[in-house]
Amino acid sequence: MYVAAAILLAALCGSLAQAVTNQSRITQPCTPGTSFVDIVLVIDSSTSIDRPYFQTIQSFIKLWASDYSIGPGLNQVQFGFVTYGLWAATYGTFSTASASIATLNSVVDDLAYQNHNDRNMFDALTKVSNNLVSADSNSGWRSNAKHLMVVLSGDSFTGPDWRSVATNLRTKFDHVIAVGLTPNAATNQYQELLDLVGGDTSKVLYIRDSNVLPGIISWLEPYAC
Repeated sequence: MYVAAAILLAALCGSLAQAVTNQSRITQPCTPGTSFVDIVLVIDSSTSIDRPYFQTIQSFIKLWASDYSIGPGLNQVQFGFVTYGLWAATYGTFSTASASIATLNSVVDDLAYQNHNDRNMFDALTKVSNNLVSADSNSGWRSNAKHLMVVLSGDSFTGPDWRSVATNLRTKFDHVIAVGLTPNAATNQYQELLDLVGGDTSKVLYIRDSNVLPGIISWLEPYAC
């Protein structure tokens, strides 16, 4: 069993560079400077990753966001943030988190790590649905923009079943994609992440560790066009 899991992980992670290259070549129809999209990041803040890894994720988010013009205008990108561990937390709305790149970076600095080995995805997706995907103008959700949700996960989810909430949310987004952050994500929640994105294997990417994070930007950006 462990040998099979190791082989699976090697195959998944070993193909990262080729997958990123192919995805960028085939599907990138625009440049980041012309993107008009609302991006929700749902970020594992549990002990499935350690605190330094979480801090690397924060740096990675800033790096990715720096490719865009951040704000509510045409050809600008907005980010909204939810973290999840024993509980889920929302960090404002699109309007309050993405007024400018400086505001976004400040919000990213405030993302909180939880010293708990729980990953309540039901709570996280409910927060997305109630606080970010809303017709309320205060949320900043732009109905005429594209919409992308990215889930960053280090291990299998805990808590109530989240699948019905995920099914409903997929109707609100142009793309729901996931990044497995650790070997445990590949071995323990392969089917979970596939279910989360609606069954499309091309929308799930697995990486070994935080060193790979900068390299996945070219995989993410075509979905934000």
